[in-house]
Amino acid sequence: MHCFLSTRTVLLLNLEGNQKEVDYRIGLTNRHVTKCSTLSRDVPIMSGEKRFLRDLIQLDLSKFDVILGMNWLTAHGPCIHCQVS
Repeated sequence: MHCFLSTRTVLLLNLEGNQKEVDYRIGLTNRHVTKCSTLSRDVPIMSGEKRFLRDLIQLDLSKFDVILGMNWLTAHGPCIHCQVS
């Protein structure tokens, strides 16, 4: 349901100025629970020619820059192309 943004991407895109303190506990697929304390507000997401603003929970991700939740994807219906390495 939630959308996430890696800490590395926050720094790369200089998004530190528009943050809010939160207290989320996120269950991971390995059954661990991690605490997330920062929400990046109004992060621009481009899908084709459309621009969306979305609040993203900051999470230490190692392999991804952004994870968009299924609710957002279903609502906006973007076409996603990905390459598996």
